Amino acid sequence: MTEGVLKAEAASQRTGQPYLGNPGVSNYKELELSLNRLKEQGVKVVIEANDMDKCMRLDCDHAYKEICEKCKGSNGECPKKREKRNHIRKGCLKLYEICEKLDLICKRAVWDTDDEGYWQENYKGIDDWELREL
Repeated sequence: MTEGVLKAEAASQRTGQPYLGNPGVSNYKELELSLNRLKEQGVKVVIEANDMDKCMRLDCDHAYKEICEKCKGSNGECPKKREKRNHIRKGCLKLYEICEKLDLICKRAVWDTDDEGYWQENYKGIDDWELREL
């Protein structure tokens, strides 16, 4: 399970593994129905492979120019990054809730992380990770 149908297709083409692409991290209207159908076909485990900004650092790096001018890096943490990361994580949690309701195992996939588990910002999506040059 990943964000975006094209990401799912690219990762699937590269790995030969099935991927389900959700149109966006907070778009879950049809997801329960899709997962229930997959369960009926024998799926038991769902791997959550949403974009790695779910693990982004919150350090202020002035990435959001207009917002940063107002914020001035309060306490060194970027409130815009926190808001974005919380939104992504909320979407991830919704997937876990749906899986629990359907009695499916849901595991988180991460890649391109440092020793502390933060995203290193080299490969955002599972498609980027699978298409990287080895």
